[in-house]
Amino acid sequence: MRKLITILGTHHLKADVNRLYIERHDDGCGLAKLESTYNAAIVGLSKYIKQGKHRLTRLMKEYDVGKTKYTLQKEAHLIKQKHI
Repeated sequence: MRKLITILGTHHLKADVNRLYIERHDDGCGLAKLESTYNAAIVGLSKYIKQGKHRLTRLMKEYDVGKTKYTLQKEAHLIKQKHI
């Protein structure tokens, strides 16, 4: 992403890279890190499916529990463990 915005002329080649990810109200560029956005989406979706208030979300939960590899609940648990 940084390479692309540098090529397009939006970000100077020798500018501070860390400033890209600082919030705009703190004089940064406010660019979201892809990894943190992904982690937030996985944890949020996991919480939503765990609640299972609707029939379709309960079906999604049953399907996810039945899987042996790459389950949403396991992925969210690993993400939470990293951030503790």
